[in-house]
Amino acid sequence: MAARPRNERSTAVKPRLPLRLLSLAASASLLVAGADCAEQAEPDCTVPASGTFPTRLVVVDNPQNCPVQAGIVISTRPYYVLDGDGDVDYDQPFRVAIQTEEMGAAYQRVEESPGRLPPGVTAESLLNGPLYAFGQLSAPRPDDRNYCYIQTMAPANLNVPAIAGVPDDPATEANEAQDPEPPLSLSAEWSDLTFLVTTAYPGVQFTGTLKYTKNGCTITYQATGVFANNQASCATNDEQAPFYRAEGYNPALCSPEPDFSQGIAVGSGINPDFPIECDPVSRLCLLQGSFPAYK
Repeated sequence: MAARPRNERSTAVKPRLPLRLLSLAASASLLVAGADCAEQAEPDCTVPASGTFPTRLVVVDNPQNCPVQAGIVISTRPYYVLDGDGDVDYDQPFRVAIQTEEMGAAYQRVEESPGRLPPGVTAESLLNGPLYAFGQLSAPRPDDRNYCYIQTMAPANLNVPAIAGVPDDPATEANEAQDPEPPLSLSAEWSDLTFLVTTAYPGVQFTGTLKYTKNGCTITYQATGVFANNQASCATNDEQAPFYRAEGYNPALCSPEPDFSQGIAVGSGINPDFPIECDPVSRLCLLQGSFPAYK
C-alpha cells in the first residue's frame, strides 16, 4: 500500500489542489509550444504530489544496535503559499510534507480498528503531533547545480497502543479472526535534504539524513530516494502471479515499461534515465550509485 500524507488538519498550511503537478505539466507544454523562445523557463523547487519514493537506507549511526532497515517507502506533498490576491506566490519557497509508508499504514490500521482499541482511545486522540515531517525549501528556485534544499523538518510522530485481537465467530462461514497487534511508537526526523530539480527531473531524486526511531530504538541513516509513480516494490508475494519468483523478488517489476510476457501490465513509473536495481534485502526498486545518478 502506497504511503500518503495523513492528518493534514494538524498543520496550518492547507493543500491547494491541483498541486504543482499541473503547473509543471503546463510548463512542459509551454516549452514545446515555445521552441522559438530564446530562454527556457527556470523550474521551481518542488516535489511530486503523488506516487512514492523507494528509498535506500545506509546506516550512519546505530548506538543502540537496533535492527537495521535496508530501505523504506515514503511519499511527499508540496504546499504553496498564496499572495494577498489569492494567487500562488512563486517567490516564496514551497513547504514540503514527507511521510513514511510504515507510519501511514500504522495510523490507517488504528482508524480501521475502533472497537479493538483500549477504552477511551480513538484515532483522533492519538494525533499528538503530525504524522508527516514538515519543512520548507530554502529557496524558490534551484541553485546552479540544479539542487533544492531543506535543512530541517519538524519530525513526524505516532504512538499506537496495543490493538486487541478478534476471535472467529463460529456461527458464520467466514473467518473473522484478527491477530492482536503490540504497541508501536514511530518517529521520523529528516534533515539536510537535497532534491534534484530540473524541468525534466522535477524533484524526483533526493538524498538526506533520516533519524528513525521505532519503539524507542534510534538509527541515523543516509537516505537516497527515487520517485516511482506506480511501483516501488519488486517483492513477489503472490505465488499465483506470473511474475512470481521463489526467491521473493523479481527485477522485472522495477522496469519503467510493462512486461506482458510476465503478466506485468504496468511499469514502475521510474524515469528510464535513472539506473535502478531490485534490492534483494528491502525488495524495493532502489537508485543505483550516488546522488544524483544517471544511466
